[in-house]
Amino acid sequence: MNKERKILEKTIKDSQKIIDKAKKDLEALEVTYSIGDRFVDGDGHKYFLCNGGHAEIHFVSLRDGTGSGKTFKAICNSRITETELRLTSYLCYLTRYFDFQKGELA
Repeated sequence: MNKERKILEKTIKDSQKIIDKAKKDLEALEVTYSIGDRFVDGDGHKYFLCNGGHAEIHFVSLRDGTGSGKTFKAICNSRITETELRLTSYLCYLTRYFDFQKGELA
């Protein structure tokens, strides 16, 4: 019985390693956003993702500095998920053109 238990424990440990790797690989595939990313709307107006007061995030117009869309809170400002960003109900009108984390045009 002791040998069988060790085999099962090893199987569980090996399976957990596979699951952890798969989760990490899946995270790498997920599109995420961060403070400083820049977006453009269909009319050519540009916005950037900004951290406002009380850890709230929102879009700010690069044209006149006004805030646009609803504010929201994210779990991590450097890995804002599309689901979190959709809370602004503004994302569907915007296309990211600069990725701040990568420091490159998207």
